[in-house]
Amino acid sequence: MRLTIAESVQSLDPKTRLEADATICSAVLGMPEYRACEQVLSYVPLKDEVDVAHISKSAIESGKELYLPVALRGRDLEYRRWRLGDALVRGEHGVLEPTNGDPLRMTGALMLVPGRGFSMDGWRLGRGGGYYDRALRLLSGIGTTVGVAYQCQVVPDLPRGPGDEKVDRIVTELAREPYFR
Repeated sequence: MRLTIAESVQSLDPKTRLEADATICSAVLGMPEYRACEQVLSYVPLKDEVDVAHISKSAIESGKELYLPVALRGRDLEYRRWRLGDALVRGEHGVLEPTNGDPLRMTGALMLVPGRGFSMDGWRLGRGGGYYDRALRLLSGIGTTVGVAYQCQVVPDLPRGPGDEKVDRIVTELAREPYFR
């Protein structure tokens, strides 16, 4: 299933992806949960993930605290505050991560969650390491979790195991409202 969904994303032409990224970012920025949150937990996208840079930039410009994940040994994510101008370095998995920054305060947040795929009822299929599943479990109750994906990444159902976690909402370029937990 990971391969099939990855191929669907790779088949999107660059212009379509840019337009989809803009639509997804606009939808997230319009969410009441985004407007009300104090912190945004974002990510620096890999080449096949939704580019959420506009959300990250808007969060900082509007006075929200922005946090980016750092992959730790043991397959856990730690979120660290990032400000414009702070350094980012390639981590162990090739993802850009903050080199320092304050740890996350556990208050009202909106967490953006990438994934290889999502089911219509919020289950997430990642890359197989379980990093985001553990982060979702640890951060449950911090605020709203939003899976961001292209519509081709949303499928009726996904296989799942005991360690898998759901997101509260899924936002795509086509379906910004119908997917709820």
